[in-house]
Amino acid sequence: MTATNLLDRLAREFKTDAAHIRGALDLLDAELSAPFIGRFRRDAVGSMNENQIRQVDVRRRELEELDRRRATILRALEKEESVKPADIKRIEGCMDRFELEDLFLPHRRPEPEVQLALDRGLGALADALTAPDPNAPAVEERAKGPKAEATEEAESIDGDQAARDDAAGETGEEDAAEDTEAGSAADDTASSGDGGLGEAADETASAALSD
Repeated sequence: MTATNLLDRLAREFKTDAAHIRGALDLLDAELSAPFIGRFRRDAVGSMNENQIRQVDVRRRELEELDRRRATILRALEKEESVKPADIKRIEGCMDRFELEDLFLPHRRPEPEVQLALDRGLGALADALTAPDPNAPAVEERAKGPKAEATEEAESIDGDQAARDDAAGETGEEDAAEDTEAGSAADDTASSGDGGLGEAADETASAALSD
């Protein structure tokens, strides 16, 4: 990517003039800070503020790194006879680093260790080892399994605790009823005893008067 193409690309992304992009980059290359440029060099950068100037600098570095990586990939593909002109055109027009790597992936040569394993016929074994197991549970089931077990266990514990609480409540009610009955019987006994003593005292007083 040439300097002109870089400036045009940044101008389109930040919706400003290429002259303002050039002015901002020149001032940044002169080691001036973004706040200083945004406040005191408005004639060179137009309406861009300090945040936009920082973003321009970061994006410029990303595009430069992307251009270097693209050049490396194109040099590597020059030796590949199987590469089609359409593939080269897509790589030349790509503006995303991850997409660029995806375009290069089908043409990437394997690592020496991988190539050695393929030469020894271990490719089928590697495919078998990495193939999904048809009998294995699905990812959703594995994810829900421990949670479901934990939920069932918690519900079981809550149910047992509720049963114990109900049993304790019934026992308490029975004990209270027994205590009430015992208190009533004691009161009746006391009342009966008091009545007998009163009658005996009255009879004794009557006998003494008659004598």
